[in-house]
This record gives sequence, structure tokens and C-alpha cells, in this order.
Amino acid sequence: MRKKFLKANYPAHYGKMLVHEELYPHCRIVQQQAQERFDGLMKHFVFTNPPPDKAVNGLAWASHMGMLKDKAEEIVRSELIYSESV
Repeated sequence: MRKKFLKANYPAHYGKMLVHEELYPHCRIVQQQAQERFDGLMKHFVFTNPPPDKAVNGLAWASHMGMLKDKAEEIVRSELIYSESV
């Protein structure tokens, strides 16, 4: 996602990073940061807004966790993937 964002929005910077072999290391770093941020957000969201008991109501648990996952992914995308800092 980060690579596509840079290519579409910062083509000159994208090209420079590609030529200097900085693009893929940059994308790996962003991916690692995004995963760590996502994991931290999910732990925080589950702690502050606990899901229903999975054994009692699996459908409600899945729905709740899906909502938390979507929320965490949106935050990560806005903070890291689609960040204007290049």
C-alpha cells in the first residue's frame, strides 16, 4: 500500500527512492511499524472495550472483533501508510 501511495502521490520521490534502492527497505520498515501499531491498538481496544464471551455468543464476538480490527486498520492506514511524510 505504501509503495502504491508513493507512486501515485509522490512520483518524483518514488523514482528517486527506487533508483537509490531505498524504496523496498522503506516499505519493509513501514510494514513493520504498521504491524506493531496495529497490534498495540488491538490490545488497547480489547482492553478498553472488551468483546462478548466467544463461547457464549461467537457471532457477537466475531462482529465486535471485526469492528475493532477495522478501526485499528483505519488508524494505521492514516498514520503510517498514507502519511504525507516521505
